[in-house]
Amino acid sequence: MFLKKVKFNQFENSPKEWSLIDFCPMQINLVAGKNATGKTRSLNCISTLAHLISRDRIELPENSSFEFTWLSGKIEIFYLLKTKSRKVSLEELRIDGEVKLKRIEQQGCSIFFEKLNQEIEVSVPLDSLCCVVRRDEIQHPWFEHLHKWASSTLHYRFGSVFGKNYGLLVRPDDDRGLSPDDEEIDLRKTDRVVELFQKGYEQYGQIFVSGIIDSMKKISYKLEDIDIYYSEKMKFRNPSEIPPAVLRVKEYDLECHTYQADMSQGMFRALSLIIQLTLSRLIAQPCNIIIDDIGEGLDYDRSTQLIRLLIDKIEKTSIQLIMSSNDRFIMNNVDLKYWSVIQRKGNKSMVFNSSNAKEAFDEFVFTGLSNFDFLCTEFYCKPIDDE
Repeated sequence: MFLKKVKFNQFENSPKEWSLIDFCPMQINLVAGKNATGKTRSLNCISTLAHLISRDRIELPENSSFEFTWLSGKIEIFYLLKTKSRKVSLEELRIDGEVKLKRIEQQGCSIFFEKLNQEIEVSVPLDSLCCVVRRDEIQHPWFEHLHKWASSTLHYRFGSVFGKNYGLLVRPDDDRGLSPDDEEIDLRKTDRVVELFQKGYEQYGQIFVSGIIDSMKKISYKLEDIDIYYSEKMKFRNPSEIPPAVLRVKEYDLECHTYQADMSQGMFRALSLIIQLTLSRLIAQPCNIIIDDIGEGLDYDRSTQLIRLLIDKIEKTSIQLIMSSNDRFIMNNVDLKYWSVIQRKGNKSMVFNSSNAKEAFDEFVFTGLSNFDFLCTEFYCKPIDDE
């Protein structure tokens, strides 16, 4: 299920208003743009809707409008959600143009019931999404498209701590070893990388570890092994408490292990991302992967190697990848065909890529300029409607 089109607006007709106009994602996207153009906000609005539908987020955002279109095979799915004062003011779902859900504030909510073959009015709390509280695979099977996309959308904030300050509380007398619990693996816990690694190792063993080591080698981190072990550097105030277990790696050219607290932030971010993506591929391929500030904290060579690794792993799959960066070295080493350039004018941002500005992208190839010049010269630029 691919995102085909994204429109978003928040705080309409107020000084705080911001709009994302017609972002048409491709399979692989590097969202590039100057500072303060809306790169992170654009990625956040996609993950916010996913969190609302998957119920990872319960409270509705203030005065927002989400207008999303997907393709699932040959089926086009359109979903519109508008909120006002954290209540639903409008909600609509269309499948290939046919209305399956229509909800308007003060006018009620009606849903099409598949088995009854008729539209019926229903009651839905104003602070809840109808597609969530009325989920029913038999009567409303089309809601499952939304839930599958939402639950398999993973958002990684590469420029954050990314789980480096988290360990795993385990007891040495646990006869199951360093194991957290029997809960189902939740890939959306992106800051709980130690827990995800342990569960991945328990379920997939050395195949999981070897996959991580192989990917790390491709970005010039030569590891012999990776595991988790107790860290004396992460202690509690009570000295009798057992320290948490953390990630540690054995590098080829070092005799000792390197614990996560001693890793550079760039190395740990790369390791955390690769652990989680390796696990996600073993469990089930996600629909949509979002990575904000890709390569942040890595040197030039490793950041470009990481992006090439991601592209190679995803290009022949059904996964949609949306990354963001404003690093000129990264931009110059990522093929322009993957670029989605964001431009902001006032409170409106618009994304240009080869799907909606193909002529500009094709023409630029013959200029002999670098990819970064494509951004600096605004070669892609089209006027944003002021209306």
